[in-house]
Amino acid sequence: MKKKALLSAALLVCLALPSVAFAAEGAAAGGPTSILQSPIVPPLGEFVPMLIAFLVVILVLGKFGWPMIIKALDNRAATIENSLKVAEEAKLESENILDEYKAKLAEARSESATITDEARAMAAEQSAKIVADAKAEAKAIVEQAKIAAETMKREAAADIQKQTAEAAVAIAAKLIGSKLDAGQANGLTSKYFAEMGSFNDN
Repeated sequence: MKKKALLSAALLVCLALPSVAFAAEGAAAGGPTSILQSPIVPPLGEFVPMLIAFLVVILVLGKFGWPMIIKALDNRAATIENSLKVAEEAKLESENILDEYKAKLAEARSESATITDEARAMAAEQSAKIVADAKAEAKAIVEQAKIAAETMKREAAADIQKQTAEAAVAIAAKLIGSKLDAGQANGLTSKYFAEMGSFNDN
């Protein structure tokens, strides 16, 4: 930093030397067009103290002012760099969170699809079981109805045969003209049933 201040002061001195040289040359010539008579260039007695004061200001700024300014600029650059670093970390973290969210969402969708498929399969299985049970129950009811109808048919046929046999025995007794006892009636009934059975077989 001191080198920069000294370099700046040396540059200003180099720029001021031609003016001093022109002023000295004009004084030696004594012409009316001397640079000392120019309204831009100050008199030599004022220029030297101004130059010294300027150099002192440059040195003071170089020693105290510039380090503070550069330190503030460095702090500002460090703050910006830290902010950029934090922003980058936040971006990476948000991307990781987004990827994790997408993975969990895909997993949830997969689980939902699996549960839906299992529910459908279970529903189809239950439906098939209900249909099979209903068919089996209906078949059992039909079989029981057939058995009951067959039993009722046999009972009705037996009742009819019994009534017919009793009527035939009564008719036979009237034809014979005498009342048959129990043994004779049973014999005729058995014979009638036997003959009816042989007729039915034919």
